[in-house]
Amino acid sequence: MSSKYDVEKVPTIQQSDMTSDASSTKIERAVQYVKRNSKNAFITVLVFIVLFVLLALIFAVPIAQVIIGFSHKNSCPINHLIPIYLIVAGFATLVLLIITCIKFFYEKSTFWSILQILSGLFCLAWFITGSVWIFRAKGKVQYYYPYYESTYCDYTLFNFAFGTLFINYGLLFGHVCNNSENKR
Repeated sequence: MSSKYDVEKVPTIQQSDMTSDASSTKIERAVQYVKRNSKNAFITVLVFIVLFVLLALIFAVPIAQVIIGFSHKNSCPINHLIPIYLIVAGFATLVLLIITCIKFFYEKSTFWSILQILSGLFCLAWFITGSVWIFRAKGKVQYYYPYYESTYCDYTLFNFAFGTLFINYGLLFGHVCNNSENKR
């Protein structure tokens, strides 16, 4: 009578064979898993990279505002408030972005919603204030003769402030248009 547990039919495995076979089977299993799921993994990695780059770009503009504002703090005698506009706008935007990320990813409470609304209103008011300061100086600014203090402003500082204003106008216009389209 033959049982399914015959001693003669059990193969013997030496210790050196066991370690190489076990590791090779783990590697083979991992390779097979990657082959089966490579399309999903590739799409997941691609989406993660795109989101990371977008997030880095979104945070890069306010950080650049703070850096350029501080580095050119005394370089705009036509209106000494333009560098201050960049510094405050950069910090306020960073605070708004951090609050939005906290609210979106972690906690959707009333506290974060109120804080987001208040910081958004402050950013809007500061944006309007900066628009007045920058557009008032736009017609008479010159970049080449720093000794004419009534019309001089550093080229990088003024054009960066002017450029970020237009980025903000575009974002504001896009936000308003998107909200009005959603209400139809």
